[in-house]
Amino acid sequence: MVAAAYGCGSSSTTLLQPSNDRCAIGMPASPPPISASGGTGSVSVTAARECVWSVTSDASWLTITSDLSGQGSGTINFAVARNATPSTRRGALAVGGQRTEIVQSGAPCQFLFNPAGQSFDASGGDGTVAIDTMDGCAWTAASGAPWITITATQNTNGPGTVRFQVAANAGDARASAITIAGQPFAVTQAGLASPQCSFRIDPSSYTAPSESSTTSIAVAASSGCAWNASTQTPWITIVNGASGTGNGSVNLRFAANTGAFRVGTVTIANAIFTVTQAAALVCNYSLAPPGVSTGSGASNLTVAVTTSNGCAWTAASQASWITVSGGASGNGSGNVSLAIAANSGSGRSGTVTIGDQTFTVTQAAIPCTYSIAPNALSPPAAGADASVAVTAPAGCTWTAVSQAQWIAITNGASGAGNGTVTLTVEANGGAARVGTAAIAGQTYTVTQAAAPAPCAYTIAPTEQSVAAAGAPVTAAVTTTSGCAWSAVSQVPWVVVDRGAAGTGSGAVEMSVARNTGPARTGSVLIANQAFTVNQAAEPPPCTYALDPTTQAVTSAGGDFSVTINTQAGCAWTMTSTAPWITLIDYPSGVGSGVGSGSVRYRAAPNNTSSSRVGTLESSGQVLTITQAWPF
Repeated sequence: MVAAAYGCGSSSTTLLQPSNDRCAIGMPASPPPISASGGTGSVSVTAARECVWSVTSDASWLTITSDLSGQGSGTINFAVARNATPSTRRGALAVGGQRTEIVQSGAPCQFLFNPAGQSFDASGGDGTVAIDTMDGCAWTAASGAPWITITATQNTNGPGTVRFQVAANAGDARASAITIAGQPFAVTQAGLASPQCSFRIDPSSYTAPSESSTTSIAVAASSGCAWNASTQTPWITIVNGASGTGNGSVNLRFAANTGAFRVGTVTIANAIFTVTQAAALVCNYSLAPPGVSTGSGASNLTVAVTTSNGCAWTAASQASWITVSGGASGNGSGNVSLAIAANSGSGRSGTVTIGDQTFTVTQAAIPCTYSIAPNALSPPAAGADASVAVTAPAGCTWTAVSQAQWIAITNGASGAGNGTVTLTVEANGGAARVGTAAIAGQTYTVTQAAAPAPCAYTIAPTEQSVAAAGAPVTAAVTTTSGCAWSAVSQVPWVVVDRGAAGTGSGAVEMSVARNTGPARTGSVLIANQAFTVNQAAEPPPCTYALDPTTQAVTSAGGDFSVTINTQAGCAWTMTSTAPWITLIDYPSGVGSGVGSGSVRYRAAPNNTSSSRVGTLESSGQVLTITQAWPF
């Protein structure tokens, strides 16, 4: 896309030219002609960032004021010199093989007469008027009265002359004009009716400003001599004094001039009064700089406006992201302040109209940076779907392309700004593999596990013996990662507490209930392996007997032992009921054991005055100890 802005009274033209060639640069069509007074302008070039271009001018009056080359988007500034000829001229700026034609209008033709008018006496005569104008300005001459005859013209294209002849006048004074290049050349002739009358006007000429104005001309005439005033120019009006006798005055009004300077005549008392009116105030505006290229961030600019005093102008932004922050209007030269908002997207171009000029702002796109999350995936051999978040500034385009046949982009193959890419990873029937996808210029890595080998299971232990009272038991399962298994009890008295199902190696925790009957065997099916539980029968009730059940001890005391007879597995305890009887092997005073056994005890000397009796008790059995006393 290329946008062009042209100064000094020109308008702006924008042409969008899509191209299949990434580095093709479109050029704007020929804009409206630039005025003959010249000025400045700019061409905004939009191109891919990596594209390099250069610009040339094919006309000496069309000067490139900016760099002659660039890369990516940029602005070409140029200046157009004043055209001093009436002919339209054409030049071109060429970029990348394309041309933009710059057309400049010719200068307006102006015509000056020398003399500005001419008077003849009643006898008539020959006259000559010289026409001063530019080469190439064509003109014609035509008489406005039959008594004025054009006898010759020389060079009617550019400066030239007109020769004419005025016939003798046998009557009253008369006035007419020769129309040359559309302007009247006044011709007056005295009459024979009042040869004794003389007239004089003061002043004989006047220079009027471009705006509407008036003036007064004094007429001096002999007493009784009549005179009149007539205008040969439509923009000159006789306000009063169109006729008079003797001395008098004529008041004239001049209409405002909206074009080039001009000359008009009024015939007053047979004299030519010449009016030269100044050209309309021509307001030419120029901007410095004529345009600008900015980065993507917010910025402030100052544009200098140069023009003539009295030339009013306004500044108005044509883009929402450009704000006129100061100098929205002015008269004569001044400054305009612009605030440029930060760009959050692609490159853009906007304009501000200042006077009759277009100030173009070309703003770079926000730098396109990309990130993806996550940037890797480790799917199982069975395959998987995945989503990848793309983070990018608005307007920054991106694509997603798989670089492995077994990775498919199922959604989000392209986008702009933030987005999401969805991928599908196919099931893997072989060895582990690694593949990639290019997402927004980033590498997304997929590492897929190998297809699993057939699952094999072992358990340890495979058998467990449990007492009749029951107990918790555990079996370890060993297998390959990803291999599923389960544990199911085949008997009601073995319950799977934890690990009823698992994947890969693990453990099964079970509890075996109390057995109140004969020995029994059951199993738990773990990973299709049998885990056997053997539980002992409930033992018969325990019986206990002490040997001896009585013991006589001398007053000196001594060490003794007692035997506890019971079944294997039957637990027992033994305690002393007398402080002078202590258990030798059990400092705590409580003996214990399982199955048959013996306990040693000690009887302290009896220092009392009588015999004494104490006992040892175990599981409802009593050993009575009698100790004599000294006598």
